Amino acid sequence: MTPRIMTPGKRTKNRTIPITKVPSIKELCERLGFQHASLKDTSTFVEASHAWRKSYITSSGVAGTELLLWKDPDVQFNLREMSEKFLEVSNNGEAFWSANRSWNHDSDLTYPENKSK
Repeated sequence: MTPRIMTPGKRTKNRTIPITKVPSIKELCERLGFQHASLKDTSTFVEASHAWRKSYITSSGVAGTELLLWKDPDVQFNLREMSEKFLEVSNNGEAFWSANRSWNHDSDLTYPENKSK
């Protein structure tokens, strides 16, 4: 049985996101504009995100690969933290979602303007 992941000192009453509100991978990639990216750029992103998930450790000491219970509020908090740090590390946010990337279209999300989305 997977232990419940606790987040010290950061509890909020309304932070649970219904699983129905989590976009599919296809929808997420479309919103981020990857349908316009080259195969090389897409592969670079996939490799970077997989490596990040495998190496990431939360502030409470849990491996990113253990964050599987998406409905759990503590897991959601840790996934959000993991995503935010991914954007900041090695300028991933700028590299993959800046308005200056070669495959950007006006309808795509950009970083840091759409950071909270």
